Amino acid sequence: MEYVGWFFDHASGSNVLAHQSVTSVLYDIDTDAFYPFLTGLYLKRAQSGKEFKTKLEIMEDIFNTAENNFNVAGKVVDSRYSSKVPWK
Repeated sequence: MEYVGWFFDHASGSNVLAHQSVTSVLYDIDTDAFYPFLTGLYLKRAQSGKEFKTKLEIMEDIFNTAENNFNVAGKVVDSRYSSKVPWK
């Protein structure tokens, strides 16, 4: 399968052959509803060649798409990505 790689599975405590995606949802404050938004496929550097993007860079692209298409009031990122973020 294209773009499959070995990733650590915390549930099993071992490496598994899988895809690793970066997912996002939109939350509508007015309706108190969540909507699936965009998904980006994370590729390890060896798989991606010169187009390598970190998970934070993938999230930056997703945030930019959301800001360009919706009235974004805030952004929240899962704690495992916590670091100095490159976006506003």
